[in-house]
Amino acid sequence: MTYEWPHGLGEVLSALAGTGLRIEFLHEFDEISHLRWPFLESSPDGAVSTLPAGMPSLPLEYSILTRAPEVPH
Repeated sequence: MTYEWPHGLGEVLSALAGTGLRIEFLHEFDEISHLRWPFLESSPDGAVSTLPAGMPSLPLEYSILTRAPEVPH
């Protein structure tokens, strides 16, 4: 059994920024580290899953780097 909570990208970024964290980057990936949906295809080595050829590209996974604000000494 799994539990999932879908949160839009804007909601995630706003929540992080709202805590005072500085957003350094956001990277989107057209591959995902697991077979999330049945229409995805596994890479030959099984390491990642991607959309089938011919489907429009869309981000399947993202990473965000944040940093705490610098504290003056």
